[in-house]
Amino acid sequence: MSDYLPKEILVEILSKLPIKTLVQCTTISKSWYSLITNPNFISIHYNTHSIKSHRRPLLFLRHYNMFDKVERYALHFDNDDDEEEEEGDVVDSFEEYLELECPKTSCNEYLRIVGCCNGLICLSDDYDKYTDAVVLWNPVIRSHLELPRPNLGYNGRGSCVYGFGYDGFKCDYKVVRVVYNSTATEDYKLEIPPSVEFLDKLRAVKFLVPPGVEVYSLSSGAWRTVSDVCGNYMLHQNHSVSTFVNRGVHWIASNSSDDDDGSSSSSSSRSSGNGKDDSFIIAFDVGTEKFSEIRLPDSVAERSVMKLDVMVKGALLALIEYEKFWQSDYCWIWVMKEYGVVKSWSRLHSIDLRGGFRNVVGFRTHGELLISARMVGMVSYNPKKRSISYLGIHGTNRSFHGEPFFESLALVGREDKFVQQENSTSNVVQEVGSILDNGEEGTEGHT
Repeated sequence: MSDYLPKEILVEILSKLPIKTLVQCTTISKSWYSLITNPNFISIHYNTHSIKSHRRPLLFLRHYNMFDKVERYALHFDNDDDEEEEEGDVVDSFEEYLELECPKTSCNEYLRIVGCCNGLICLSDDYDKYTDAVVLWNPVIRSHLELPRPNLGYNGRGSCVYGFGYDGFKCDYKVVRVVYNSTATEDYKLEIPPSVEFLDKLRAVKFLVPPGVEVYSLSSGAWRTVSDVCGNYMLHQNHSVSTFVNRGVHWIASNSSDDDDGSSSSSSSRSSGNGKDDSFIIAFDVGTEKFSEIRLPDSVAERSVMKLDVMVKGALLALIEYEKFWQSDYCWIWVMKEYGVVKSWSRLHSIDLRGGFRNVVGFRTHGELLISARMVGMVSYNPKKRSISYLGIHGTNRSFHGEPFFESLALVGREDKFVQQENSTSNVVQEVGSILDNGEEGTEGHT
């Protein structure tokens, strides 16, 4: 049938099919396999399905149970409770859609979730004890890719920060790795809450700046050093993972404490007239592979980086400001309404964390906050109603992770070579034919 259709028509038809059907379509012919596994088609399919208004949004969750020592991953439906009440809908807004099986076993208690972007999840195994293992994972099509060993050496006694994003112009996923080696002569493990002895030991460590920076590109399958030099500042990953929004990976940053005379103060600190210990945000554009700085509101810039987290709320860059580093009574939610414009920072909510609540884990699709809490696990907080919903998700506080998720074909064909499966051909052709006849889109099912 495809022999009689122009390629652009075939692409339009196939882009409307659900993922499960398209995976089957790759077995029809080599030409279909080549088309469906092409990064440009994967991007078209993702964009087509991500804007469907009738699709129930999904939420990606991870938690670690310290008793059975198992990481648990799942996709949940993430409906708007307010809309359901207005429409009289009785569907569970947090129903589990798909339980996921992680392809990687951690050498630590659990993996670090570097980021989640366009249906692909990046994991690293460096939470407590450093390893250079990094994995890209598409949980929906059950495909994963273990990245090759990085080029830049790391002694495990400094800081190795990862970021993950998508270059929309080249339809390419990228992992950025920023390596700070140090002068430390012994290994040390992060303590939470930090003891006085630990903090004194940490202050004595000198991190070598500027750091080394390298990028892994999925299209090339290799690491390479980035020519743009990262400044003399320190990138931090506190409660949150790296944040991808507006083509850039974002981290909280502070000026390096190694420069006693202040000569390495960043342009943002100098221009604001504040001291060298000010906090700010560093963005790495995954397309241009350039670093840039984003200033924080003046009142927040004076905060220690240990009291700040950067996240994404919808399509906006968000900032979490805590009262103190550990066991804060309050936190405040900021969003940058116009990306890159400092004056557009706006404080949206003040969150009362008293009563055993720890920190903000992430945002749900419709603006609710996911918060880790002692004893009751992960909860959902509605800032409009100031109400809490208990989700039944339990685990260690640091292991909680949650963010909106959109299914995609990313990594399709990366693990398996083309295999002709004639027994699946007739069903696929019939479904494609029905779209031609009726002009209707297929319905996505569980994969």
